[in-house]
Amino acid sequence: MSTQPVLRNDPLIFEYDAGEDVLHIFMDGSRDNSGFVTFVSLIEQPEVFLRVNQWNSGIQGISVKPASARLGTTTPTQDAMRQLADQLVLQYGRMEHEEISRHQYKASHKLDGYPGVTWSYEPFSESLYVDLEDDVSGSDNVGVEDYPHLHLRLAHDDERIVGMFMVLVGNYLGTEMPTRGQLCALAREFIARYAPQA
Repeated sequence: MSTQPVLRNDPLIFEYDAGEDVLHIFMDGSRDNSGFVTFVSLIEQPEVFLRVNQWNSGIQGISVKPASARLGTTTPTQDAMRQLADQLVLQYGRMEHEEISRHQYKASHKLDGYPGVTWSYEPFSESLYVDLEDDVSGSDNVGVEDYPHLHLRLAHDDERIVGMFMVLVGNYLGTEMPTRGQLCALAREFIARYAPQA
C-alpha cells in the first residue's frame, strides 16, 4: 500500500510504494503525465531512474527501486523520504539533455552460444528483452500461456518469432536483483522452448 503523497512548496510530490519498494518523486506537478515519460537508468547508480519527458527531455521526477536500501527500512518516515527526495533532486533534478544522454544506459549484450541474439534488462520494470533479429520493420506481441508475463514478438510479414520479452522477471526468479547469469539462463530457456532455430 502506498503512503499518502506529500506536497511541498517546490512543488515536489513524493510517495513510497511498499509493495514495489519504490520511492517516486514527482517534480513540477508532473505526477499525472506518466504517458509522456520514459525512464533513464543511471550507470553509476542503477537503482536511480530519471523520469524524463519524451517531448522536451526535461526531468519530471526521479524514482528509486529498490528504495528500502536507501531509506534504511520498508516503513520510512515522512522525514526520511523528504531527505532522500531533496538529496536526489539536488543531485539530478536539473540535469541537461546532453548529461542525461551520457548517463542513459540501454546496453544490449550478445548471448553466448547464439551469435545473432542480443539481450537487455530494464531493472525498473524488471523486463528482460531478447532480440533474435535486428531491423524488423514491424511486429506484434503475443502472450504465452505457460509463462503469464512472457510475450513473443512475431514479424508482420510471416509471423516468425523475432524476439521476446518478459516483465516482472524478478518476481519469476524470486529475487529483486537478478544476476547476469540468471538472465542469460532465462533467455536461453525461452529460446530453447520457442525459437530453437535461433
